[in-house]
Amino acid sequence: MRLLMILCVLLSATAQATEPTVRTIAPPELTGAYLLQILFSLLVVIGGIIALTWLMRRLQHRSGSAGPSLRALASLNVGTRERVVLIEIGTKQILVGVAPGRVQTLHVLDESIDVSGKETHGADTPFAHRLKTALNTRSKP
Repeated sequence: MRLLMILCVLLSATAQATEPTVRTIAPPELTGAYLLQILFSLLVVIGGIIALTWLMRRLQHRSGSAGPSLRALASLNVGTRERVVLIEIGTKQILVGVAPGRVQTLHVLDESIDVSGKETHGADTPFAHRLKTALNTRSKP
């Protein structure tokens, strides 16, 4: 009998403990101090994003720059994903073939080729030339 009473007390205690309690959380009051706290938090997050982007740009320039000793003078597409690039390293010029996953030296030039600072990405087609002249004449008043 005692065992039955102890069992009933334990069952009733666990039943009360497992009953879900409903608590309502009141929304915060929209006071000036609360709005300032939200605004300050937003400004801290935006400032952190700006600071991280500035830092990443600064680190990218430092690690990825080869300096003036290495320049790509000209390039020409010879396929959908293949191109030929003329690279100047110091005083030498090297013709390089670039394909996905592969870069190969095609020729080391004995004499420097003067490209006079213009980048060539293939020869102008007659259509491209006519489009350029049409756009230039339209933009002039």
